Amino acid sequence: GDGDDAYEFDDPELWERCADACDAVLDRVTSYINKYNSGDVENLVDVIGAVSAQARNKASNSYGRMIQGLASMEKPQNIFQGFVTHPPQNSRGEPFVPIIFDADKQALLDGGEFNRDGHGLDSKNYSGDSNNGNDVDITRRKYAPDMVAPNHHYGHPYKEEIDSLEYRPWQLDVSGIDSNDDEKIAEQSKYKNTGDNGVWIDNEDDLSELAQRITQGQLDGEINEIALDLEAHSHRTFAGFVCLIQLSIRRPEKNNADSSGPPDISSGYDFLIDALTLRHVIPAHLGPILANPNIVKVMHGADSDIPWLQRDFGCYIVNLFDTGRASRMLKFTSVGLAYLLRKYAGVDPDKTHQLSDWRRRPLPEDMRAYAVSDTRYLLDIYDRLRVTLQNHSSPDVSIASVLDRSKQVCLIRYDKEPFKPSGYTTIVDGGSRRFKNKSGNKVTSELSSQQEAALKALYDWRDKTARQEDESVLYVCPNAALLRIASNRPATVSALQRLVNPLPPLVMRRSQDILDSIKNTAIASTNAPKVDTAATKEVRVSKSTVALPPTPTGRNREMLSPILGSDALYKQAGWLSESEDDQSTRR
Repeated sequence: GDGDDAYEFDDPELWERCADACDAVLDRVTSYINKYNSGDVENLVDVIGAVSAQARNKASNSYGRMIQGLASMEKPQNIFQGFVTHPPQNSRGEPFVPIIFDADKQALLDGGEFNRDGHGLDSKNYSGDSNNGNDVDITRRKYAPDMVAPNHHYGHPYKEEIDSLEYRPWQLDVSGIDSNDDEKIAEQSKYKNTGDNGVWIDNEDDLSELAQRITQGQLDGEINEIALDLEAHSHRTFAGFVCLIQLSIRRPEKNNADSSGPPDISSGYDFLIDALTLRHVIPAHLGPILANPNIVKVMHGADSDIPWLQRDFGCYIVNLFDTGRASRMLKFTSVGLAYLLRKYAGVDPDKTHQLSDWRRRPLPEDMRAYAVSDTRYLLDIYDRLRVTLQNHSSPDVSIASVLDRSKQVCLIRYDKEPFKPSGYTTIVDGGSRRFKNKSGNKVTSELSSQQEAALKALYDWRDKTARQEDESVLYVCPNAALLRIASNRPATVSALQRLVNPLPPLVMRRSQDILDSIKNTAIASTNAPKVDTAATKEVRVSKSTVALPPTPTGRNREMLSPILGSDALYKQAGWLSESEDDQSTRR
């Protein structure tokens, strides 16, 4: 709806991001005040006014869209059949078990053919062969030795088909592609602002008809490629889920966009598949097409899409051309889809809905238009890229080499994210890669051993709760709130409520669990050997994370503001004396 209740203003991640935004503004203002005091800035009022204007503009764009995107709705996991048939696999100790559309493959899986020892996380982005795991575009991840993960996993069920794939001659042939860029862009421009936002598919009959059209088109030699993209949601779920599948097929050359009425399954070329409503039937209808080596799947930056298809639908891609890999090989100034749309389609992409909630139903027309644009031009971009690759002067840059690298993307295997008990340290470190500001400024704080033990226990509680409730860890309790609770170690529900406002729903519902965790760490600390309490562990806290300075007063403990990341706020709140403030500045 359009009323006030359409947005989740008690959403903890919303306030976490707002806190980050306010901290960033305060940092900027503080920087200009310092420059004014040193004589580097003459008119402080104008400078701060410009910062305020920039912040308002950002709020009305990115953050405004984020707030609009936080639609209040029943969780799809509680509504749609596909989540009941194949519920999310979130447990820490059990491996992800693929559900494969192909009955023969599933029988092999059930018979133990794909069983592998070890957690397999270090090889999930690779084929496992020393000769095939060398794609420099795929980042190897290092996993902590203390992580909690299953002791076995399942291998990639389509590895053999992908490794043995021989490219079809027409994949490497560009002789029939029109090399006139201007004419091609003019042809594509007809599809801008036509009101054709694709054919919406939310019932099995329509999905079946589309699958039959593609399958028969391939047999007739009319459909050799499809363009594919996904839109997913990750905030109100632990592992994430796909909400929408965009699929486009080729238009005839010189197609007249205005020659007919609204497109349908038989006449359309761009399709939006409701992956929530049809989650339980997508495997049977799209699985065979995606695994068909005679149909090239054209995608851009498919590193995430490939494992998402496996996780949600048991679908595997065989024969992929990744336009992102082609962009990297050609060393374009940007490897994003937006660059390719401008270069080859003359389209200036709309980024309005990058933060939108793709669970929304019905999907608004502007979101449909945004989604369609991701695949509508992708097959033409694919053609232009192949011509560029074919004409490249280097023998190492070719269509075949892009297809080879795309093979490696197909071999990415979905696996569950492991739990790392020591991960709580990234909260007090501020996750330097993510939160460190340009000047490298940080706020130094101290956690006692009891506070650190509480944070470690709460970090474990949050992960368990997120998995059980199928929520993201930040929805359960943002880092800022988690650190504040651990720092204060409340003993009662009322004390917990005074610490964080708004109190995340699951923190409220499971408040006794939190109090018990804190109490247990206190008991363990009491029973532990005595240590010098004056020697506390110094940790660094990013300005975008809530941090409490040492020994706050009782009055300070009850302050409700979730935005606590700067020395200025500490001083205003009475947490820093003048001398402490001077010391923190020197640090």
